[in-house]
Amino acid sequence: MNYAEIAPSDNLKELCHSYWKFEILPDFNEGKPFLFELMPENKLSIVFINVPYFKGVTCLGVQAKRMKREIFPGSIYLGIRFNPWVCIEGLFENKVSSSNQIIEFPLILHDIFSDINPCNISTDFSDYHLLEKGLTRLLNHYKVTSDPLIKYLCLQLEAGHKINDFIKEVPLSLRPIQKHFKKITGMTMAEFRNIHRLRNTVKQIYTQQEKITNAAFQNGYTDHSHFMNTFKKLMLGTTLKNFLLQTETIRHQL
Repeated sequence: MNYAEIAPSDNLKELCHSYWKFEILPDFNEGKPFLFELMPENKLSIVFINVPYFKGVTCLGVQAKRMKREIFPGSIYLGIRFNPWVCIEGLFENKVSSSNQIIEFPLILHDIFSDINPCNISTDFSDYHLLEKGLTRLLNHYKVTSDPLIKYLCLQLEAGHKINDFIKEVPLSLRPIQKHFKKITGMTMAEFRNIHRLRNTVKQIYTQQEKITNAAFQNGYTDHSHFMNTFKKLMLGTTLKNFLLQTETIRHQL
């Protein structure tokens, strides 16, 4: 299994966080389907799917808890992960209703992204400039808005700042801020922070071969147990050890 993340070009960084591709070779697990657990996700993705039983475009909403899916060898998933402060009218303007959901997208996206042949993504796909060509068409077809307040809040949360510290800089009371944040991102500020911290810690363990305790400290956990308990809670009972065993065969390019 291979997983890769690619940064968008500078002119699309306000819209997109990253592009990602996950592929499972046909002979993996002796060609038999298997259950796979995905970590929680605080950013919505458009996903182009090429699997034995389905070829098309879906929306993967924000995921407050881990998601378990049956995966088929020979499958390819190509995603566009959008920044949480972005709304696209007519596609995913209501992220609360799409949270923890997989939603099939309108057929027009097949035309918008026709250059990449969205129903037949190849294993050697690397033409990300064609993906960005499609995004430019999407910007011309749909009304896209970026919320500056939510962007500020998200960046503060991702930087590890405490909510009670930076919220003082916002000239609004906490309750309407929390309500607006959930409306735009699909989750609460605490959920957003916890998921970012969890994913970043696991990413460090993968990419930097960082010891678990060191990675946990660097991301704001008080100790090893704090991280392990949080991981198990958000992964609905799955331990870090079992998750790493499940994903050790994945080759990461981050």
